[in-house]
Amino acid sequence: METGTVHASRGTRGGAMGLMLKGLQAEVITIGVTLGTVADGQWVMSGDSAWQRETRVRVRSALMQLGVPACELGVIVSVDPVITKSSTSLDLAVAVAFLAALGKIPEDTIARTAFFGELSLGGDIRMIRGVAPAIRQAASLGVKTVVVPQANEHEAAFAARDTSVEVRTARSLAELVQAFNGLAELQAPSESNISPERFGIAPVDMSDVRGQGVARRALEIAAAGGHNLALIGPPGSGKTMLARRLTTIMPPMTTQESVAVTELFSVTGMLRPEHGSVHERPFRAPHHTVSPTGLVGGGDPVRPGELSLGHHGVLFLDEALEFKRSAIECIRGPIADGQVTICRSSGRTKFPAETTIVAASSLCACGFYGSSKPCTCKEERRQMYQIRLMGLDVARLDIWAPVHDAQSNTSEPPESSALVRSRVVAARNRQLSRYECREASTAVNAKLTPHDLERVAQMDNGARMVLDQGVDHFGIDTNGRRTVLRVARTIADLAGTDVIEAQHVDEALRFSKSVFGAGECRKAA
Repeated sequence: METGTVHASRGTRGGAMGLMLKGLQAEVITIGVTLGTVADGQWVMSGDSAWQRETRVRVRSALMQLGVPACELGVIVSVDPVITKSSTSLDLAVAVAFLAALGKIPEDTIARTAFFGELSLGGDIRMIRGVAPAIRQAASLGVKTVVVPQANEHEAAFAARDTSVEVRTARSLAELVQAFNGLAELQAPSESNISPERFGIAPVDMSDVRGQGVARRALEIAAAGGHNLALIGPPGSGKTMLARRLTTIMPPMTTQESVAVTELFSVTGMLRPEHGSVHERPFRAPHHTVSPTGLVGGGDPVRPGELSLGHHGVLFLDEALEFKRSAIECIRGPIADGQVTICRSSGRTKFPAETTIVAASSLCACGFYGSSKPCTCKEERRQMYQIRLMGLDVARLDIWAPVHDAQSNTSEPPESSALVRSRVVAARNRQLSRYECREASTAVNAKLTPHDLERVAQMDNGARMVLDQGVDHFGIDTNGRRTVLRVARTIADLAGTDVIEAQHVDEALRFSKSVFGAGECRKAA
């Protein structure tokens, strides 16, 4: 597109709105461009120096592809509020403000329109991170229309659901100029017709698991109550196999959960353009060498870590005792709070972290203690390892389940994920009903407060006797007793009963850390 010779009067001004993300929070940035008040060819820009250099190069080059001699004009670019970090998402807004100052785009046509996109040197509008959270928050920021890259159209269409924001897409700066001059029309984004994307795992099913009745039951209880889980067993016994199937028996994601997970994957650039949204619960399995920043998030700009990327899904910590102590210390608070807060001099950034933790470990350093293979560890070293294991405090691990290396000797086909999920959904619905009736302050049993337990964890006399005997015999403390009650409440929900019975408490005790430590470790000996 040729624009011919450009004549800019001294002091000519133009403006446009851009969007910039800080974590998941969008902020409106007002861009102002004044022409002819500095020496020809000089660009004076406010904000971060790196942003000035990078944006100046991209915008100048893109404008020159339109025939605008951007390098020959004296330009002052103002940014309000002043940005302290580099952001490529403002490229498009700067270019539009420049063209508005030249009169190439009528300013009345871009009122209450925000631009969110990065320019290439050739003038194309490139795919960018964070489109979903930017659109979701635009309405509350007073924005009527958001223009995003065409490459992000599926993500934009999904994010624009149930919002008052009008979204339009553009492939290039030239297309944008034509549209705002009435010579063309910007297209509305369309949703993907490809099957929902699965992150972290290929299609798997609980029917793949033969035997392991105790561990399968532990997974079902964990999924039904939102409990964190420890799987303890030798190498090759199937701990990872079981953990990968936990997401397949958890309830299907709601629209609200899908939006939240999509936003997190969007800001990390993990959404593929042909999908644009996440509808399956994520499964994250970082290596034990991961850094604290990799687990909880950080960097510049701040990005979510593995804990937040497992939001509404599963974070699997294989060989949990091998993780760095500093990394483990970093995730304790966020797991309890359900969110990560990263503090920097420029402010605080928060990411959600409603994640189910699955920790896996062996009973000794060589891994074969209690299995069919001989253990090569010395007694002292083995005891120290088990002390560390029992002190494992990655999170509040409500359920401790053994995973044995014995092969299944049953000919009965194992239950499928769909069948197990149906029971899990029924149990979750009972919990949701209590929450909606204000009987509990949370919709999942794993988060029941002591006050909630008094109201919803009613036991019959037999259950109370079993609990008291277990607490006395195994030396379970107050927090441990509450954990047993939470798990027992989930088991009762799976059984469809309002009152916790003796068998529910008995099963919950067998999955507690105190009973596991007193049983499995000694049994292996």
